[in-house]
Amino acid sequence: MRVLFLYPYAPGSVASFVRPANIIKRLLDNGIEVTLAAVGHLNLAPTDINLSLREFSYLKRVPGVRLMAEKGAVFHNALIVNRLIKTHDLVHVQKCHPTASLPAVFASIMNHKPVHYDWDDNETEILKCATPPYKRPYSQIGEFALVERRLVRLVDTISVASMRLKTLALMYGAAPDRLFDAPVGADLSHFHPGKPEKKEIDALGVKPPMVLYQGQLEEFSFAEEFVQCAAMVRAEIPDAQFMVIGGGSKLENLRRLADDQGTHIDFTGYIPHQRVADYVRAADVCVATFPDNELTRCKSPLKIAEYLAAGKAIVASDMGDVRRMVSEAGLLVGPGDVRSLADNIIKLLREPGLRASLGEMARKRSEQEFNWERTTSNIVSAYDKALALRQTRRRSGRRLIP
Repeated sequence: MRVLFLYPYAPGSVASFVRPANIIKRLLDNGIEVTLAAVGHLNLAPTDINLSLREFSYLKRVPGVRLMAEKGAVFHNALIVNRLIKTHDLVHVQKCHPTASLPAVFASIMNHKPVHYDWDDNETEILKCATPPYKRPYSQIGEFALVERRLVRLVDTISVASMRLKTLALMYGAAPDRLFDAPVGADLSHFHPGKPEKKEIDALGVKPPMVLYQGQLEEFSFAEEFVQCAAMVRAEIPDAQFMVIGGGSKLENLRRLADDQGTHIDFTGYIPHQRVADYVRAADVCVATFPDNELTRCKSPLKIAEYLAAGKAIVASDMGDVRRMVSEAGLLVGPGDVRSLADNIIKLLREPGLRASLGEMARKRSEQEFNWERTTSNIVSAYDKALALRQTRRRSGRRLIP
């Protein structure tokens, strides 16, 4: 099988490439040929927090594919995708961005080739959150939302990262038998249980007991509650260390918030993604906080998948897919309930036996469900379904777009 993989960003420039990169790697491991068509150059910088791309440097990249929103980009990309699709069996569209998804649909119609859509986020809500209102015309959001809603009816199969996205796909008219479950996963060999040696912990600047939050600190990140609860925890456990792994536009605001709270928190800023696992393994408690809104309900949080794989005791906000992912492997608190967040962190810090039992369950959940091998296997099943649907329609003479 040959797959044309369309990605609407520069690989390595944003955290969202963690998902496609892990999927691509496992497709290749399974003997599936992949052509990656993306804007910009592969970023091989070892300091990239999102993913080391060395293992992807040999992927075939198509120069000049303009997948950023600009005048004429849809037409320009349609010509390129239409040319490339002729030597591929299927097109994989990562995200609904019109300058990638619409060319894929056009090329599919012209060449009678199937399209698979991997829906991993509510992109319209991200656009609203990431762009100040005065900079985004209503027409832009409206057009983007229209594509996101209609795309599920124009493609052959869809993989969804969360139960909320599955619900939306059905609401927008997707056929149930064309939906495939594909939550975020973790690399089980990279994120694994086991405390680092003391010299490694010292080198990381970790002073047990350590409470950790990891992730991007951009406009749609939610680390404020973690910062706010630190003083409450330290009132009961003075030597508890709080650490935030990650960087972004909110970093300085979080530092000021910590100062205003009168508590010290260690912020690492951006670090190589391969080092994130070291910090997670060194942590005693891992935290994931979220508000309850349409954006977060659609998420399948990467940080939780990686906490699970590392066999960590987790305290997380009870919303969206978080309960599905954590289940009995952690403690859940109401979104925005800082007092309950602090109380549950204190409980875990004081009960090492509970931490250990939750950690064992966490690793099992990761091995059984939330890993990239399982996610990619489901996506390959979606590819097979898409190819079979096209062959059936071609033999029956039915129209090739659902």
